[in-house]
Amino acid sequence: MVLQNGVMSNAVPFTVEELQLASVSPNRGGTGTAVTFTGTGFGASQGSGVVWLGSTAGLVVSWSDTQVVAAVASSAVSGIARIQQNGVWSNAVDFTVPTSLGGCCKLKPSLLSMSVGDARTLQVLNSLGQTVTGLTWATTDPTVVSLSPDDPPVLTALAAGHSTITAGGGSADVTVFAGPLPIGTVIWFPPRRDSS
Repeated sequence: MVLQNGVMSNAVPFTVEELQLASVSPNRGGTGTAVTFTGTGFGASQGSGVVWLGSTAGLVVSWSDTQVVAAVASSAVSGIARIQQNGVWSNAVDFTVPTSLGGCCKLKPSLLSMSVGDARTLQVLNSLGQTVTGLTWATTDPTVVSLSPDDPPVLTALAAGHSTITAGGGSADVTVFAGPLPIGTVIWFPPRRDSS
């Protein structure tokens, strides 16, 4: 509709195409595994698009508006799968990369949004859902997210940006915003579950 001098025009239907991930197949795989992303709004061509598999960008094989195929990079560990196009990320799904540790661990939550000054913790869980400690933790950008010496560490958001946190063959994708989280921002994925 158009508003002019306090009067609205007639309305016509308009659909906003969202970047939406419907499925990822397979949802686990080692280096070189071809993974098919199916959904909508990916864009007719890759352009500036990025495919995220586990803890790092995947190697794009083909790209269309509804289907993208990418291979798992050699440096990837377990984490999430999602697509970015024109600076906007799709929803995410868990993605497992078997490692020499037998794919022992996953970080929960695997996707986390924070504001500068926030502090959060992650859990490391084994394949039975039990908490694992005594692992080596790392952040890809310590100027964005710092890690305390605790086990598990406290993550502190220091500056706006992005960092990937790794421990025991698992990863968590952390985005830090300078101010309050924008409306509709996913705070964490997947949701934590009670043990009861």
